Amino acid sequence: MPVDHPDFGKLVPCSCWEAERIAHLVNLSGLKQHETHTLDDLTVYDDASWKMVDLGRRFVVQPRGWLYLWGGPGNGKSLILQAVVNELTARGVGAVYTTFSDLLDLIRDTFSRDAEESYQSRFWRLQRVTVLAVDEFDKINETPWVSELRSKLMDHRYRDAIGGETATLFASNSNPREALPGWICSRVFDRRFTVHHHQGGDVRPAAEWGDL
Repeated sequence: MPVDHPDFGKLVPCSCWEAERIAHLVNLSGLKQHETHTLDDLTVYDDASWKMVDLGRRFVVQPRGWLYLWGGPGNGKSLILQAVVNELTARGVGAVYTTFSDLLDLIRDTFSRDAEESYQSRFWRLQRVTVLAVDEFDKINETPWVSELRSKLMDHRYRDAIGGETATLFASNSNPREALPGWICSRVFDRRFTVHHHQGGDVRPAAEWGDL
């Protein structure tokens, strides 16, 4: 998958042609060929979804801090994260989409005997990617190792976000106040960041391509 590419989280040298640089970023985005939609491609039917799209647009214009979207399954949160990554990539911003479980697998891969990259190197690139979109943030099996890794990554991303160096998007089905440890909630609900409860219903049963 693209996020385990050795250049994940890096930008190509500025001397490259812009088209080549954009193509390179697209290759690293973590998105599949059918996930190349933008915010304008989405068909929106209700005010709740319009609000979520508007938050995505604002993030594209000024990708800073954290944007945390939560709500029931199938109501378009993943589509927003993917669209934001696509639009930022088109603007030449290094942006990566991943689920939290895939992110954990990416780190676990470094423990393999034939791993081509060290844990420290891969974690550093995850930590430093300019915009990281983490979907299904609540869908994990909690273990001491997962808790430690999440704590370390979140702390780095939080400090870098405050410094204006990185930005992070999250999507989950659960209320962060109920699903996350208190110290993470304290950071998620930092007033400089945005938390949005999307109350739209599950559109998957009646969805057509591009619907939200």
